[in-house]
Amino acid sequence: MIKIYYIKATVVIITIVYLLTGFTFSSCTNKANNPKLPNIVFVFADDQRANTIHALGNGEIITPNLDRLAAEGIYFTNTYIMGSYSAAVCQPSRAMLLTGKYLNNLTEDGARIPPADTLIGQRLLEAGYNCFGTGKYHNDEKLGEIIAALHTKGIYDNTIIIYSGDNGLALGQHGLMGKQNLYEHSTKVPLIISGKGITPGQKSNALVYLNDLYPTICEMIGKPTPPSVDGSGFFNLIKNPGETHRSYIVTSYKS
Repeated sequence: MIKIYYIKATVVIITIVYLLTGFTFSSCTNKANNPKLPNIVFVFADDQRANTIHALGNGEIITPNLDRLAAEGIYFTNTYIMGSYSAAVCQPSRAMLLTGKYLNNLTEDGARIPPADTLIGQRLLEAGYNCFGTGKYHNDEKLGEIIAALHTKGIYDNTIIIYSGDNGLALGQHGLMGKQNLYEHSTKVPLIISGKGITPGQKSNALVYLNDLYPTICEMIGKPTPPSVDGSGFFNLIKNPGETHRSYIVTSYKS
């Protein structure tokens, strides 16, 4: 059973292993217990392709908790990572998520984060949140347990849940097995945002990068985005999912 403990208000980020993937789970709650500041739960999957959610068109997979999350919020059909100059694609992908930097602006392909780069956890701490991150958990029932725990604690209605992943996998397509390529099965990732202030049952086809999430979270809580962040916030899509965000996506890979 997942138990969520919090002091005043908290943000949590959690990593979980889902099917063949790994999750990172993070959570944050605001220290001042300000009802205007939502709690944030970020579930970050490892190696999960964008097309692995039943409700979003994959009839061969059973994902009831992800289906419910998508039905209760907005899902984005065109979310991409920028690629990698390392065989360990997850390293720059996670570094871009945490820093909001573009691939070419990472230090040592994300292996080192310089002090000048403000991490999203650091920004949320500055905004008045308590932050916590952990991983990894096994089996997809854990997402349901997290949501159930939020209801039990009576904080679900003041919580934003974000579900995404670091990259996909080829799994045999194009004669490849891994993620070290620029085909969509490897660069496209799932993204669902659900919870406080988000209209259920929405879909956006806009082009977004994974590292656009950092400034989007800042926009959602009404706080300035640090100058070290390259990404572009897409909070406007949550309010108006029919709008566009980027006119094109550029991805890179070095073998």
